[in-house]
Amino acid sequence: MHDDWGTLEESFSDIYHNAQETIDNVRENFDIRRWYTAEGKDIVINGVHERCLVQLSSNPLRELNDYRKIQCPITADVRRGYYVEYENSVWIIDTNVADIDGAYFSARMSRCQYILRWQDKDGSIVERYGYSSDQTKYSNGESGNSIILVGDNQYGLLVPVDEKTKTLRRGMRFSFDFDDADTPDIYKLTNRKIKLNDEEMYDRGGTMQLSFSFTEFNSDTDKKVTLPNGRTVWICDYKDYSITEESQKYKIDISFRGKPVIVSGGNAKNFKAILQDEVSDPHPQFTWSVTTLPGLEKLITHTVRDDGSIDVKVAYDSQLLGTEILLSVSYKNSSQDLYVTIGGGI
Repeated sequence: MHDDWGTLEESFSDIYHNAQETIDNVRENFDIRRWYTAEGKDIVINGVHERCLVQLSSNPLRELNDYRKIQCPITADVRRGYYVEYENSVWIIDTNVADIDGAYFSARMSRCQYILRWQDKDGSIVERYGYSSDQTKYSNGESGNSIILVGDNQYGLLVPVDEKTKTLRRGMRFSFDFDDADTPDIYKLTNRKIKLNDEEMYDRGGTMQLSFSFTEFNSDTDKKVTLPNGRTVWICDYKDYSITEESQKYKIDISFRGKPVIVSGGNAKNFKAILQDEVSDPHPQFTWSVTTLPGLEKLITHTVRDDGSIDVKVAYDSQLLGTEILLSVSYKNSSQDLYVTIGGGI
């Protein structure tokens, strides 16, 4: 029995070594092909240079199609949704990436035909290459009277899943036209299939399928924008963020109870600054100042509260009755003034 177990272990060992030898042979043959045959090409995958096999379809009727089969070394980082630079074009890996017996990776890439552009919340212009398809035969994601609408003016675009494309939402508008068009055709995003080919849970990348339907051009919000590379393109619903923080003006209101009167010798009166403009600053810092007639400054005291408002108190003095003090508040480079009368009586 002992001899039988020894023979069995030797058999398993032989199988393992034969399998490893086969993988090594396949890998060696793959390396010879990618370095020394016409199919071996220098390409860039997600910004990294690699030497891979790039193959046309074996069917002559499909060899002119905009997709290629690629085979990459097992050490390469290759994932669905990665961009590939090849033949002066940008391609997108749009299939699962198969591990061929630990010898090499195999996948398909499709040539991108369009650049989707939009403005993010910070004002920057985002660009994503996409593989485009006519989606006349597909649902556009909209419905009317409970009937699914299928229009003649629809586009489909395959883009990678990343932090920028995750922000795309239905209703966003995009130009699908020539950059030099006077009045470009505008399409709105009507459907986003985000989980059909998303393999982020396995750390293998992913793609999403977007559907667009024809909509109207808006001359007030759709603008021509010059990119850093000098190219002028159309951006829908564009907001001009060129106004700097230093030059932006804010509208400030000063609120208070009753009339703008402080009783001499009475209680302090509270004044609060309110920004009328929408700002991202959750706790705006206001600066207050109180100005009165020369020589009477010691009769007027003020205290700024934690909430940014100010309490102003006037001591009793007959010289102050009927005079005014100037209450000023500023925020960044903007300010607002309020004249407050000093009255008598409690």
